[in-house]
Amino acid sequence: MRNTITKNLIPLYLLFSVITLSLHSCSGSKSMHKKGLKLEEAGMYNEASNFYYDALKRDITNIDASIRLNNLGQVILSNRLDEFEKSVNNGHKQNAVYEYFNANNFKKKLHKVNVNLTIPEEQKFHFKKVKSEYIDEELNRINELLEEGKFVEAKKVIKEVLRIDPDNQEIRDLDGYSTAEPIYRKAMGYFENGNFKKAFYEFDKVLNYKDAREIKALAKEKATFTIVIRPIDNESEYYDLDERLTLRLEEIFSENTNPFIEIIDSEVYKRLLSERKFSKDKEWQNHSSKVFEADMYLDVTINNISVSNGKLLETRKKGWELYRRKIKNVETDKVSYVNDFRKVYYYEYSRTKMVDVDINYQLKSFNSSDIMLNKFDEDKKYDKVVYIDFEGERNNLRSGYWGSIVEKDSRDFIDNSESKINKLREKIYARRTMKTTNAMENEIIDNLATTVVYQVDKYSNKLK
Repeated sequence: MRNTITKNLIPLYLLFSVITLSLHSCSGSKSMHKKGLKLEEAGMYNEASNFYYDALKRDITNIDASIRLNNLGQVILSNRLDEFEKSVNNGHKQNAVYEYFNANNFKKKLHKVNVNLTIPEEQKFHFKKVKSEYIDEELNRINELLEEGKFVEAKKVIKEVLRIDPDNQEIRDLDGYSTAEPIYRKAMGYFENGNFKKAFYEFDKVLNYKDAREIKALAKEKATFTIVIRPIDNESEYYDLDERLTLRLEEIFSENTNPFIEIIDSEVYKRLLSERKFSKDKEWQNHSSKVFEADMYLDVTINNISVSNGKLLETRKKGWELYRRKIKNVETDKVSYVNDFRKVYYYEYSRTKMVDVDINYQLKSFNSSDIMLNKFDEDKKYDKVVYIDFEGERNNLRSGYWGSIVEKDSRDFIDNSESKINKLREKIYARRTMKTTNAMENEIIDNLATTVVYQVDKYSNKLK
């Protein structure tokens, strides 16, 4: 029964809410109308029209507000059109255009609340004429500014004209020209002064303008320098270290985003050296001519690699083991268990391994053998393991100290804090196997190759 009453009350509640909102809206509309009347009586027509407009937005059926806004709106519109005519007669074409826009926008606004005002055909004709004359004058002004290279000033005028006539294709074309032309001229200036990299990036901003795409490609060609990676000289005892370093160098160079470096790898270089006199393959001949016209070559020498495997150090430590001790009640003969600690030994092991590789690398001119870049680099990698061995229940091991393993001592203490327990368990379950020498070498090779590419890239960025 109670549920039925509740269900019946819900529609009534919604109906009451709708009626309340409707009454509030009507009340607000009437209030706006009254305020509009007072302002109209005071001669404040624009302000009064705003209140009538708000009244109709709240209640479109407010007939009184609609009549007042229709009468007053036509007066305001006529006044604004009078200002338009004055500007036309005084030769103020830009001002006349904006006066008409203001009047027409006012008309469109009132149309939203079903108040339809009219603009005389004569004034519509006058507007079309003055607008056309204004745009023609501004078009001449824009062309003059562009001819004088005053692109910023021209851009401002173009922006203003497009506000009035956004679909004017001629103005839109000039807008595109005023944007692209200064960039194109700047790029050409860089190109003509031999600053090909800057030219490349400027042309990239206007690729579809004039011949920007073609000159950008030419700028890249002139800015790019070709590097031959020569076979690495390996003076270390590790026979394959040079091959691994070469491979990583070529990989990182291929991933490099610098568009002005072109790499010819060592295998191509070696094959061409052996086949250049005998090959009749045109493709190889093209490659060959490209290699021997290269700008520079990269010489890398692996000077030395040292590996220290380290000794496994063992330290016997004193600790405590948590266990459950059995207690028997003599009187009741019942058995219970309590937590207790016993003194134990455990062993901590540590070992440190080190791999060290050092290299020299030079960037030399292909033709003159002048050294453009000469660097020494070294990288070391360490690996360390620290772990604990304990014969008892590992999770029950605690650190601490004791004086005698059989007798109580005043210095005995158990570190049962959570942080100490966690640190002890980290070592109990820690890794016990060292990284392989090969894995550590690869880490070093990766770092050294990255450094070499970075230094070559840095040198490249200094060139025009």
